[in-house]
Amino acid sequence: YRDSGSSWTPYIGAGIGLIYADANDVQRPGRSIQNDDGIAPTGVILLGVDYDLDENVALTAGYRFQGIINASGDTTKTNGTKFSGDADAIYLHSVTAGLRFRF
Repeated sequence: YRDSGSSWTPYIGAGIGLIYADANDVQRPGRSIQNDDGIAPTGVILLGVDYDLDENVALTAGYRFQGIINASGDTTKTNGTKFSGDADAIYLHSVTAGLRFRF
């Protein structure tokens, strides 16, 4: 939606996809070093607003919520032991601000 008489443009967006995560030589206190990787489904919701400074430059501000669910993967410990497992859902919140240039 864009009101031709206003410099403000709100936006909303959504998406789905897959993520690939790879962790190398991760060690928690009291645990052995682990190497892990996996693929998981993800979804994202975006909300924000742009403010046009002129026809080619805009200030932007937004919020993003991303959920990663059913993450699973294989782990190989330093002693060579391998096992598979599932992780809890991961929820990420982020706020962004920036400049957008049209060219």
